[in-house]
Order: sequence, then structure tokens, then C-alpha cells
Amino acid sequence: MATFIAALIAIPAALGLVRSNFKLKFAVSSVFRAPLQIPAIVSGIAFLQLYYLIFDTSGLMLAGTIPGMLLGHVFIATPFLFGTIVAVLQRFDHRLEEASYSLGAGRWRTLYRVTLPTIMPGIYSGGLYAFMVSFADVPMSIFLTAPGFETYPVELFYAMENDFDPSILASSSLVIVFCLAMLLIVQKVVGLETLLRSGGGSAR
Repeated sequence: MATFIAALIAIPAALGLVRSNFKLKFAVSSVFRAPLQIPAIVSGIAFLQLYYLIFDTSGLMLAGTIPGMLLGHVFIATPFLFGTIVAVLQRFDHRLEEASYSLGAGRWRTLYRVTLPTIMPGIYSGGLYAFMVSFADVPMSIFLTAPGFETYPVELFYAMENDFDPSILASSSLVIVFCLAMLLIVQKVVGLETLLRSGGGSAR
């Protein structure tokens, strides 16, 4: 869910940033990349304080809930998608869109049939990396979880800190199998060579 929402944010943000000419482009880009510069533990504390501030003012408690956790993971996942999509768009061949317009396609049809398929390698690679970062996150999750509501990495962290159990090794093996299955699915559906293609190669 965090990767999907991050993609919904990053795709239009990257398109607007790369193709606009306003003077604050660098500042906006820095805002989207800021989570990469902030230590994860600082982000976790900041989100926890923000949620308690929201609770004090509105009575809505987001800490220890799925929506609260989701917002935190979207925060750390978005920069990875944004960065890869921007990199692909900077090498985008605009003649492809011009050809689409000349053949009678409108802006939305060109976006759906030409632009998005061309930048899809950046979306796939950024999304895959964002998913892995979100899946393995401990610093952010450890502040936003509650008793009875913990992510797998946090549970694994507590288990290793307090009482080493052979089930940890078994669960780690299952994660490895899961990751291999994910790679096979990506290779079957998309093709790993697609993820490794540059934007220029995609345009050609």
C-alpha cells in the first residue's frame, strides 16, 4: 500500500518538476528528496510527536494504527520512486509524444499510451526498491507500532534482542523464499532487463 500511494504521488510530481520552468524547481526537488537525508530514527520520532500533537488538538490518535504506519512508510518510500522517475524523464525523447499528438491523440491518451509505458522501467525499479525499504524498515516502524500491532522487522528485532529463538531462522528462510518468488514473478511479468534499461534506451 505504501509503495502504491508513493507511486501516485511521485509520478505526477516528477512529471511536473521535470517539465516545468518555475524558479523553485530545485527547492521542490529537495523537499521530495529530504527523507533520504533525514536519519530514519529522527523521522520516526518526528512522526510520533506529530501524531500526539494531532491527538491533543483533534482527539484522533494515529500512533499504533495502520493509517499512521502507512503515512510513515509513504514518507520514506516516495523519494525512491521520485528519484528514479525523474532520472528516466530527464532522458525522455519528446519526439515520441510529438508523434502521438500529430497522429491525433490527446494529452491524456498520449500520457497513458506513450509517456507512462516509456517511463515504466523507472516506476518498476523505484517501486521495487521502495517496497524493499518499507518491508525491512525498523527505525520508523518501531516508533509507530503498538502492543499487538507490530511489523515483521520490529517483531524480529525484539526477538533477537530479548530471546533468540530458532523460529527466527525459519522465518528468515521464508523471507528469502518470498524474495526469490517476487523476483521470479517480476521476471515473468516484466522482465528484469526492463528494470535495468535506462530511459534513453526505453525511448529508442
